[in-house]
Amino acid sequence: MPVLLAGVEGVGKQDHQAMMWAPRLADAGLRASRVWCPPDAGEMQIRKAVSLASSLGVQLSTDDVPPIDGGAVIACLRGVRRRQVLNAASQTSATVLVDKPTLDSTIALQSQVAAAKDARLLSGLHFASHPSFVRASRAVADGEIGLLRAVMIDLVVSSGDGASPAGDLRNIGVHAVDLMHEVARPRTLTVGTAALSAGVVTFTAQTEHDIVLSAHVSRTDTASTRADTLLAHVRIVGSHGHIDLDLLRPALTVTTSSRIQRAKYGTDSVTARLRELRAVASEERAPEVGESWLTVSRTLDAIAESATRADSITIRDADSKEKR
Repeated sequence: MPVLLAGVEGVGKQDHQAMMWAPRLADAGLRASRVWCPPDAGEMQIRKAVSLASSLGVQLSTDDVPPIDGGAVIACLRGVRRRQVLNAASQTSATVLVDKPTLDSTIALQSQVAAAKDARLLSGLHFASHPSFVRASRAVADGEIGLLRAVMIDLVVSSGDGASPAGDLRNIGVHAVDLMHEVARPRTLTVGTAALSAGVVTFTAQTEHDIVLSAHVSRTDTASTRADTLLAHVRIVGSHGHIDLDLLRPALTVTTSSRIQRAKYGTDSVTARLRELRAVASEERAPEVGESWLTVSRTLDAIAESATRADSITIRDADSKEKR
């Protein structure tokens, strides 16, 4: 299946289009058809786009309008240009994987989701596609570990791309928030404590069913030229057991009162996400709902507000916040 690679924009030194998505296309049954770079892109982005198109042996387009005629698109863009791609995809019912939706503000994201009315959407938050996490989510939904009690997430990334100008909460912490929403699916969420600093994000929260959510996200200060994830651990605790996941390896451990089960599951999370892109584009699975991106974005806003105020913030139905 052909895929348009639209934009090479990231934060800091990030180049997810070239370093993360493009190298795994073939393993997911996809192929790059063209690279598009907006004509008003900066000099560095243009150089990246030229290099990417050359490495893939495909044409580079710098037309003002993205060349979308259906099929699939991977968009590494922000702001107005991202909205333009989503609008063009909506007109052709194309499927768009948006690398990191929450690098834009909630207000900007609302406009983008509205523009994508008839597009088929998938975010680039790939940890949720990790085969072990998918299996664990099903185990929670099926009650295999009893009632859900807690979700704890630890993420550590290298210093390779430097601190995010958009803030590590919306750049890295978003992965933790997305995973929590996937498992707990809260209707009401109260952020109890949150702390944000350069290279560190920590927070705890509680759902309307008293499920405790906690995350620690940090960036190493060790010199590195690569922007790698060094640690991605998830523990899901139920009333009758718990599940431990290592999202950097396709395996999980399920512990209950009667047994300990270890299992391997498939491929890495990025390739798994791209396979989902192909499935959505082929209408073999449902796309994501744009509102789910806004739910995650509003949760990030609440965490930031809680850290600023040093007070708890409650989100109800993902539409409004109130001080407790």
